[in-house]
Amino acid sequence: MKSMTLGLILDSPFLPKPTVELLQWLEDNPNIKLKKFFLNKDSDKRNFISKNLWSLIIRFEKLFFSRYFKIFPDLALDLSEYSMLNSNAIYSDNFKETVEYEIIKSKDIDLFFILNFDEKIVNLSDLSRYGLLSVHTLTPEKKINNSPQGFSEVLSKSNKSGFSLIHQKKSNADIGIVFQGAFPTHNYYFANNMNLIKRRNIYIQNNLSFFIKNKYFKNYHKNHSYLFSKLQVIPPVGQQITYCLSIFNRLLQKILKKLFFKKSYWSVGLYFSNWKNFLFNEAHIIPNPKNCYLADPFIFSYADKDYCFLEEYSYENSKGTIVAYEISSKKISRIGCIINESFHMSFPFIFEFEGGVFMLPETSENNDIRIYEATEFPIKWKLKKILMKNVFAVDSMIFFHRDLWWLFSNINPDNGTDACSDLNIFFATHPFSETWEEHPLNPLIVDSELARNAGMILHDDEIFRVSQKQTFDMYGGEFQINKINLLDTQNYSESLIYSFLPKQIRSSKAAHHFHTMGDITAFDFLK
Repeated sequence: MKSMTLGLILDSPFLPKPTVELLQWLEDNPNIKLKKFFLNKDSDKRNFISKNLWSLIIRFEKLFFSRYFKIFPDLALDLSEYSMLNSNAIYSDNFKETVEYEIIKSKDIDLFFILNFDEKIVNLSDLSRYGLLSVHTLTPEKKINNSPQGFSEVLSKSNKSGFSLIHQKKSNADIGIVFQGAFPTHNYYFANNMNLIKRRNIYIQNNLSFFIKNKYFKNYHKNHSYLFSKLQVIPPVGQQITYCLSIFNRLLQKILKKLFFKKSYWSVGLYFSNWKNFLFNEAHIIPNPKNCYLADPFIFSYADKDYCFLEEYSYENSKGTIVAYEISSKKISRIGCIINESFHMSFPFIFEFEGGVFMLPETSENNDIRIYEATEFPIKWKLKKILMKNVFAVDSMIFFHRDLWWLFSNINPDNGTDACSDLNIFFATHPFSETWEEHPLNPLIVDSELARNAGMILHDDEIFRVSQKQTFDMYGGEFQINKINLLDTQNYSESLIYSFLPKQIRSSKAAHHFHTMGDITAFDFLK
């Protein structure tokens, strides 16, 4: 692979640890010749009240999230390694006549990279072969956003927070979107901002690596409709006051709920009808065992009998096991626990192969993807195959389609515990294959409102992927059904056909799973 000269532009002498790790990756990459620039800027001219109120908010949140702050300390740059640039010169109409212009031109830059988009320095793209790559918010709004990254999402209680990688080849050219990713919004600004900074690293690395090798961005598309503006370091004082009141109100509500309100718990419902004629409020509810809740139901028919396999989570043991129920329109009978490991298990996806019955439960706590085989259905199971090791993967599903076996899984690329945001698929010629080939478009989806699997419906040669929608301050807030329109070794597309809101299910607070087989449909909900 031919190396590329990357012009890194920073504008702050203090960076959080994840950003420093990204810079270290750039320096250590054998295919990158790194030229480093530091952009000196005028001090922030916001008023005294705005600056000091923001300082108090940050101090409080760093104290509140002290254990996380130890993971994300601010580290000082060695500015002696950087070519110093004056922002006034870069921004001026006479930029080509300045010393800064000559300094930059002499570095023979292939691509500039800046972590914080600044519309005033896009003219630097003319001094490189391939333009300027920068980081912006998830979806730049038509209304200019003057807040720090991750702040407005918490303030507005948005379901997701994310970022975009945007590219401009020439200063007068349209801006292109290279990548967009979104993750569940954290409850507080500091936690949300740090999560965004940490999560974006792997996607920046992947896109830069692809560009260095191919000299184009894989998912590049032009965008003509949005306004791109520099994100501010300090939000307006009015937003800060609103934010403080919102945080105080949220903390008060949580205290009151803990003291005076009944604890929420997941439950499972069954409806004896095809999923297209489903009526939630007429469903039969499976009673939760004592000190446990039920979730993630899957329906399976075997030898003219119908079964429901579920996660049974024990509050006493703080982990889930796989249980089975025999079901009919007249009776729902608990068979008992069928798989119990030392680690948490859930999402018991069932499939058949060559006359055998197999299960692909979630075993993310054990950092693997594994398959069990029924040796005496439905009560006895043994470990058949570990498909992948050393991977934090949740809610995996496996099925046969057009001469190949397909594995859908939600995998966190940096082995963190948020697996709600990335959908990856793999394919092989056999369900117990030693190697699974990764789809070239992985991750297919990076969006916490759409990525996480919540069940699968195989109906009349059509495939429907059920997905979770993470909502603000709520895991698994809603679910939706998506029809897979195209699935092969080079392409993937799906389209939303139905969204389910929790209020449709007995006025519940959340719902995150849905499955059907024949004339039996199962779901779970938070009451």
